[in-house]
Amino acid sequence: MANSTIVHANKYENSELWWSLKGGGNNFGIVTSFTAKAFQQNLMWAGWRIYAAGYINIEDVYTSYVKIANSQTTEDSDQHLIMSFGSVQYVGHVLGVNYNYAKAIVEPKVFVDSGLGGLTDPIYDTQGIRNLSSITAELEGFQPNGFR
Repeated sequence: MANSTIVHANKYENSELWWSLKGGGNNFGIVTSFTAKAFQQNLMWAGWRIYAAGYINIEDVYTSYVKIANSQTTEDSDQHLIMSFGSVQYVGHVLGVNYNYAKAIVEPKVFVDSGLGGLTDPIYDTQGIRNLSSITAELEGFQPNGFR
């Protein structure tokens, strides 16, 4: 705390501080310990799809992304989405979409209904039913040491 007292922060005790630490990192205090709950993660549907940006409507993509983000806590907490834009030599501008669904369901309804299911003809596609370690290894390959 600002007066150098040590406090516990969790969902029930100092909940405002706990909430701010979840999104604000170390901007609200120094965390000296934390307790995490582990759970078994079974197979899930995940991977990258990369699209040539010249063939998609970027405004529609953003609208779909916002729809998914807004539904994350209310409709389907098993989904997660990472989108990025970049440029690839000989291809031009690209849209990378990393779809993750915590259950082994191919093309989950939340992604299809959002409008992102309308994206077709990816130039790169690794989507599939996979384990978390293979998904993590793939993500690591897109972020070489020293460039993250």
